[in-house]
Amino acid sequence: NESLLRFWEKEFDIINPRKSSKGTRYYSPVDIENIRLIYYLTKEKGLTLSGAKKKLKENKRNNSNSVSCNYCSIINISRNNNKFGV
Repeated sequence: NESLLRFWEKEFDIINPRKSSKGTRYYSPVDIENIRLIYYLTKEKGLTLSGAKKKLKENKRNNSNSVSCNYCSIINISRNNNKFGV
């Protein structure tokens, strides 16, 4: 959803698409991974935007700046905390 992407761009400073002179947005692979991470936290885990921001901030402090590493570690932590192992 385009409007959701625009909203997340304003809310999360980790999404920074390159824009053409006509305003077309070009998302890098890092941007796409960040969008997937935000989607996972907000839509699948049910976190609020402030909760997702907090989780991203905590994870950034605990890990390197590698987005894919952050994405995997958040998902793995969530899976380990799930008593059903999903």
